[in-house]
Amino acid sequence: MQQRIKSLLEHKNSQYFRVSLYAYTVLLFIATLTPLGYFQGGDSSLLSQIVFPHIDKVVHFFMFFFMAILLYCSFNLNKILYFTIPTATGILIEVLQHTTNTGRTFDIFDIAANTAGAFIAFLFIRKR
Repeated sequence: MQQRIKSLLEHKNSQYFRVSLYAYTVLLFIATLTPLGYFQGGDSSLLSQIVFPHIDKVVHFFMFFFMAILLYCSFNLNKILYFTIPTATGILIEVLQHTTNTGRTFDIFDIAANTAGAFIAFLFIRKR
């Protein structure tokens, strides 16, 4: 696993990572700003059966953890920016959810989960 990570980091700052970051960010905004109920279907798949309280917070954590890692792989920035850019993006998304008429609401706990994901990624990045 460590060898794969080293191999992947040899391509740090490459166009591939930048395009991936841009596409991921667009998909993140689409997924978080699409009106509620738009993606819900009537199926009873296994994935829809795996539900526990506050699973959305786990999803928020990993969305912003992954965003911070992609940011790290895409650009050579001051290390604190790998934390602040995803955190600011998460806050912006929550504000947009509050101000748009999508059925979504501002949730401080979503911001906390976003920030936690970005922070854990930041700690991981700092050690590198």
